[in-house]
Amino acid sequence: MRRLKQILVFSVLVTLVVCGCASEEEKKRSHFEKGKAYFEKGEYKSARIEFKNAVQIDPQFTDAYIQLAETNLKLGDARGAFQTYFRVVELDPENTDAQLKLSTFYFLGKKFDEARQKVDAILAKEPNNIEALLLSGSLLARENNLFEAAAVFEKVVELDSNETRGYLGLARALTGQGKLGEAENILKVAIRVNPKDTKPRLALFSLLVNEKKFELAEAELKEAIEADPQNSNLHIVLGNFYFSRQNPEAAEAAYLNAIEADPETIRPYMVTAGFYDNRNRKEDIPGHVPKSFRTPARRHPYHQRHRPASLKIQRV
Repeated sequence: MRRLKQILVFSVLVTLVVCGCASEEEKKRSHFEKGKAYFEKGEYKSARIEFKNAVQIDPQFTDAYIQLAETNLKLGDARGAFQTYFRVVELDPENTDAQLKLSTFYFLGKKFDEARQKVDAILAKEPNNIEALLLSGSLLARENNLFEAAAVFEKVVELDSNETRGYLGLARALTGQGKLGEAENILKVAIRVNPKDTKPRLALFSLLVNEKKFELAEAELKEAIEADPQNSNLHIVLGNFYFSRQNPEAAEAAYLNAIEADPETIRPYMVTAGFYDNRNRKEDIPGHVPKSFRTPARRHPYHQRHRPASLKIQRV
């Protein structure tokens, strides 16, 4: 009889443990799926809570850590993203994407030796990994190994002829070697390959300005604006170009076009205000600004910098 009781008690305990494990598994999965749903909807704060709940239940839950890291990036939490990717690599050292993200963080944090170590390890296993090659090329260029950097970027465009970053990296390496003509040709290839990408045109514009080919530079920038007319930064660059060329009328028009292209961000207003300030035309500083940075109006840097103009602010 006593033996039977012991067996029954043991059976009950086993059942409770199994049920408990099943319940924990279900809970972590539920949090994980909810987190993914929030992430897809762009509700990143809610997604982060769910992913954190999932890894709290199971500290070995690699997929949840990966999603948590991506969510931290979306929220602009670089430190949190770095720490989470570090945890992913601890759990899964073979996770190439996490290793690449860590190496990028090291590069941006100017820990170049750590970045090089990780990139080299990735390329030893995956010699054609484009993201790793791009980072390797950037590291070489920073070390002023421009010939090696150019070779790496050439490999990138051989592997993927549509990879704009490869052309841009190659052009920078060639420029550093003084091969300006070759750099110019590479950027023209990049423009033909990706005509809607404004980055190669901006790079070519800068190169042409440095070569004092001002008419060609202006034409390139105007073509970039034609391809992306709502890009206020392009209008601002054109305005700065005209200003440097002692053409204030054209500069003013470009700055006002920047406001028209993107009236809901502060930078075009700031640049235009700076222009009028420089020309001693404070009365022309734009007084109508978006609601998003109108309250409290006097506290915004725009109005702190141009306090007399802040009296003109109207609610529109």
